[in-house]
Amino acid sequence: MNAIWKLLTFPAMLINAHTHHYTEGHISVLNFYPHQDTPKVNPKQTLLSCGIHPWYLKSLDNNDALARLTELCSQKMIHAIGECGLDKNTDDLSLQKSTFIRQIELSEKYKLPLIVHSVRCHHLVQEIRKQTHSRCPWIFHGFTGSFEMADQLIKQNIFISLGSYLLRQPAKAKLLLNKIDLNYVLFETDDSDIDIEEIYNKASLLTGKAQTELEKITELNFKKIFF
Repeated sequence: MNAIWKLLTFPAMLINAHTHHYTEGHISVLNFYPHQDTPKVNPKQTLLSCGIHPWYLKSLDNNDALARLTELCSQKMIHAIGECGLDKNTDDLSLQKSTFIRQIELSEKYKLPLIVHSVRCHHLVQEIRKQTHSRCPWIFHGFTGSFEMADQLIKQNIFISLGSYLLRQPAKAKLLLNKIDLNYVLFETDDSDIDIEEIYNKASLLTGKAQTELEKITELNFKKIFF
């Protein structure tokens, strides 16, 4: 992480807060899962996150996955936990919740940020953050909700990461971006083949702010989370 920290002391760079595809040329947080090999990346540009996704709970041995995740944390092989969380489009919310809480506990123990996946479970995510007394930063990835929901998350020190939503629903995204506290905003590409430059460019158009200004804001937000 020191190499990335030094890189971030130079003029602002594009930061991709959550992606499933390894690319170079900007700073990114690359996601993988416990059943996968640890990706080989350029440590000067890429941080790694690993978590148990609610979609895969039934196809994995949960104990093995948690053991691998714990090992990755203890050996300092990853820089964030996730993506993990809750999804009402997938069965067994009780198992999702217990697995999510186990990963929150790892986040707190190893002082690692948590990248949250949530589908129609925003209020439950907030409730769990409160119940677990979590203090580590969380990144709510792929956010597509309202300003009111974003504001509630921000009040719990949860950062909002925006991606292709800016391109798919620009009118709604514009309303959100122009009301939200940008000191809690990040940008991402998730599993899409969109270039992160396109996301920043769209955010610039929607906010009326220079892209370089947004780069500086997200760089500071990124530092608050990871450094």
